[in-house]
Amino acid sequence: MRPGRGTIVIDGTSKAMRHSMGLMMKVGQAGNSVSLVELREIIEPEIAALAAVRATDEQITSMREAVEVMDAHIHEADAYIAADNDFHRALATGTQNILILTLIDSIVDLLSEQRKLIFSTSGAPERGQIHHKRILESVMQQDVDAAREAMRDHLHQVREDVKSAAT
Repeated sequence: MRPGRGTIVIDGTSKAMRHSMGLMMKVGQAGNSVSLVELREIIEPEIAALAAVRATDEQITSMREAVEVMDAHIHEADAYIAADNDFHRALATGTQNILILTLIDSIVDLLSEQRKLIFSTSGAPERGQIHHKRILESVMQQDVDAAREAMRDHLHQVREDVKSAAT
């Protein structure tokens, strides 16, 4: 609200959430990566399942392109991680649910940090790609159960890589 100008409404939801989540994660750093994996295990299998039903050809193309970029940059952390973020964002977009996309956008910085941690674990990018390709294939085939299970398997791998990176 601004005197003499009225009330202005802006859509800063994901930016505000991202800032708040980032601050929360910085308070008491220990265990935060595990908390993020838990959050992902709750929401991302259903994101993959919804995307299998709702994703458009354009969104599937975005997922495929992200997988191709990850393949091309399997040993380059920044490019790989950016494409990994793009893949998961395209999945969220494929749900056709703006609230899901806003939630994923709000944690993208946290996801990037976690992916940097995991990237340093031997073989993690290669293992991640196996899972990304299974998720993509399931979405392309519109197989809800396979997409959900492929994402669960991916996040199980993420959990194991987080543990390895922490030791």
